[in-house]
Amino acid sequence: MVTSRLVTMPRHFIHRSSALAALACALAFSPLAQANTSRSADRAVASKTSAKVARAPARAPAAARASSPDFPVVTVQGTGPGQAGYVHYFLITGPDGQPIHHVAVEIDGQRIVSSFPDDGVSITPFVRNGAVTTSAGKVYEVEHLYGIRPFADDAAMRTLQRQLDTRVQAWLGVPYCDELTPARELCVSCLSLAMGVLYPERLPANFKGAQKNVYTTEDLLMYLVGVPVDAPRETRAKRIAALGGPASLRDDLVRISGDLVDTPRAAEAAPTPRRTVDLPKRVVSRRRS
Repeated sequence: MVTSRLVTMPRHFIHRSSALAALACALAFSPLAQANTSRSADRAVASKTSAKVARAPARAPAAARASSPDFPVVTVQGTGPGQAGYVHYFLITGPDGQPIHHVAVEIDGQRIVSSFPDDGVSITPFVRNGAVTTSAGKVYEVEHLYGIRPFADDAAMRTLQRQLDTRVQAWLGVPYCDELTPARELCVSCLSLAMGVLYPERLPANFKGAQKNVYTTEDLLMYLVGVPVDAPRETRAKRIAALGGPASLRDDLVRISGDLVDTPRAAEAAPTPRRTVDLPKRVVSRRRS
């Protein structure tokens, strides 16, 4: 394990219990905020509903994804050379039999980093289909769905890959948590980890959530492929139809878009804090990549 270093903990991804609220607040605002030193994992394979309370995110200049809504989307069916930083979606099923989306970030050597239940933020071998046993002895069935290049812009992608090791090491050792289990320490979900690695300073200005007070794995997916959640249904359908990629991706996008309500969004002049939540998959169809 690499030596720990001082980094700024992204304020909108810090999760805390009431007992550690003061500590989390101090970490969030300190100029020498220490992300993780050498603790263990954020989320390895599964998650129910992602993390505790997250601060209202600061916003970066728009164009973090692309200047045009018609940017090409690159998808992959597994790990591979030159794919460090790609975002991978999995369907994982734990002992409760509930399949849910799980998000991980690819690193070199056919490995991924994610925050998995019981294990927290850790680096693990990529599993396409199979069973994963956590440190607590629980077995999760894992099915890989697709991987997505997170930035269309080559310069942004090179920056991510150049800084990836540092960004990942800053999170290693943070325990996993979801909002169903009270946390006794700083913890993070797979979604918050992925967003923290991709956007270490602040969220892009054009990143939108379908719900007012939470971000979900579905919001991240829609953003990565350029389907605006606040656009009219026809606009979303046109973008989805134009995308390539595997059928599993298009099926997910059609399902997510169909669940959105085409009503004007409330004005966000005074944004409220959002949580990050990993939603259970509502349509349980077992696919094999």
